[in-house]
Amino acid sequence: MQRKNRIALFSFSFAAGAAALAAFAYAGPFALHEGLQIKRTFTSQYGFDAEEINTITDVNGNWYEIDYIDTRGTETKRRVLTEDSQRARVYLIGFDRRVPVTVPGTTSLGVSNAILKELRETGQAHVALMHDVRLNTINGILTMRQQNITLPVLVENQLVDLPVVHVEGVFQQGRRSGTGDFYFLDDKNRPVLLQYVINFNWENKPRTVRTVHVTAGYSQQKAMEQTLKTIRKLDLYGIHFDFDKATIRKETKSLISDIAKTLNANPRWTLEIRGHTDSIGGADYNASLSKRRADSVKTQLVKRYGIKAARLTTSGAGATEPKAANVTLQGRAVNRRVELKRTDR
Repeated sequence: MQRKNRIALFSFSFAAGAAALAAFAYAGPFALHEGLQIKRTFTSQYGFDAEEINTITDVNGNWYEIDYIDTRGTETKRRVLTEDSQRARVYLIGFDRRVPVTVPGTTSLGVSNAILKELRETGQAHVALMHDVRLNTINGILTMRQQNITLPVLVENQLVDLPVVHVEGVFQQGRRSGTGDFYFLDDKNRPVLLQYVINFNWENKPRTVRTVHVTAGYSQQKAMEQTLKTIRKLDLYGIHFDFDKATIRKETKSLISDIAKTLNANPRWTLEIRGHTDSIGGADYNASLSKRRADSVKTQLVKRYGIKAARLTTSGAGATEPKAANVTLQGRAVNRRVELKRTDR
């Protein structure tokens, strides 16, 4: 398999805003609606941290559809049938353009409602993992290990402790076997898989995934403006770049537009755009990469939206200003960000 086409694991994106939070908080941050984005970061035998964005693009009584894109170059779609989201016993654990858009009898992004219900009531549930582009499966049993615990996830721009259940899995199919460690959102209507580590005996490195960011997908311009007016700085987690590059990805367009609208609404403001990385890679390289990424944001604001270059300065901190420990997928994801800071006085 080509590296970029390998079935990926999972990832969240950011759009801040109290109004957006209020619009869907009653049903939790994972309430299905068009525009919902779930960002995950993952590692596998094919490399270090990569990121993926899952955007819900169609929700109706029969299915919901996911637009998937990751920093290793995979772009595809997935359609999950409503009936399967409620009762299916097979979990398709990755995305690949060679997999059919619809795979009846499977779920994606999380397990079915029936599996979580069974775990809650009996402590165990049967499930199969569909693990490759040939749609091969491996059968297993999930066993409840912990309840009434939480896992921190960025919801919009707030770090929120979400309720989860901790589950372990054992899988066997002929000579193939595996073990898994899973954290499911403890929500009977949306048991999203927030974190997992799966070890298969035919792979030389575990598949590890961490949900790091969820956004309602609405404009964050008003919240951005308010934060810069009061606190004068803002960390952005929704500006996405190609893996190990400074090229801004297309799904970032709306957020760059929000920055431009904020600047146009406040013509006296000037901003420093400061890039930050995690600690993977050398210090000099990270400093250069973070500066180039900040430069890319400035270039788009100037060339695409007509913001005067004199209003914008750029810098790169590399990994020197972490907001979390770099030892976990979640910590490294929190550290990879673009910071806006007002410089006008």
